[in-house]
Amino acid sequence: TDALLTENLSDGLQLLDQILKKGFEGDDFILGLCEHFRNLLFCKDANTLALMELSENLKQKYHEQSSLASADFLVNCLNLGNQCDVQYKQSKNKRLTVELTLIKMCYVNSVLTVEADSSKKKLSEVKENTQDKKYKTQEESQEPRTKREKKVCA
Repeated sequence: TDALLTENLSDGLQLLDQILKKGFEGDDFILGLCEHFRNLLFCKDANTLALMELSENLKQKYHEQSSLASADFLVNCLNLGNQCDVQYKQSKNKRLTVELTLIKMCYVNSVLTVEADSSKKKLSEVKENTQDKKYKTQEESQEPRTKREKKVCA
């Protein structure tokens, strides 16, 4: 979790390599990581914390670590992990599937920030365009009156 939160891809991939060398399968790694993220997410709220079947000591440790990760980060990583689990069974290169998931998880905060900034920029552009169109519509509706007023005055 620390490697992913700090976007330290090298540490994350090295940890995966160590775990795989010990004989664990990639899907076991992803499922364990997702369970960890689920526990962190549950620890963010006192009501869901009660649903966890852990010792008080472990609950406290999860609660402390959960303060380092945003709920958005945890939910997105859970989603990526779930996608990996589904794809893993069909994959011909299972290790690559897990590595790609770790890469995505590692940079999910950056992607979210870029997407949020992009969305804010698009929203701002839409508002500006809407205001410009509204202003132009008001100008166009005022032109005929002005012409009519000139004809009446002349």
